Amino acid sequence: GAKLILSKIRQMCGEKDRVILTGDFNVAQGSIPYKTIAESGFMYDSYSLADVKFAPTGTFNNFDIKRNSDKRIDHIFVSGEIDVMRYGILTYHYWSDICNEQNGEKEGEKRTNYVHLPSDHYPVQIIVEF
Repeated sequence: GAKLILSKIRQMCGEKDRVILTGDFNVAQGSIPYKTIAESGFMYDSYSLADVKFAPTGTFNNFDIKRNSDKRIDHIFVSGEIDVMRYGILTYHYWSDICNEQNGEKEGEKRTNYVHLPSDHYPVQIIVEF
């Protein structure tokens, strides 16, 4: 997994190339696959490098607006030549007339709008300088 990803990056990119690796890794910070990449010496966790962090929760929500965690399973890794200015987990939601029972809403409640999440993972965004 993580070792193969690093091997492919080394194979495809030169030492001075700027590399951004993103994905739903399904492993939290501190796990062995995460550490394999973050401690590789050439790819770094953008969260750790960011001057400003907006991470009010982890990245997995399971479509539950009330879920709160400190586990980030979606990561953005960058090579050392990239300066990470800002990191953010974007906790967007939207309203709909369709009931979302997973959020504790009950069909027929006296309301016209129900809260929904567009994905079971929150998106992660970074702002970088080269």
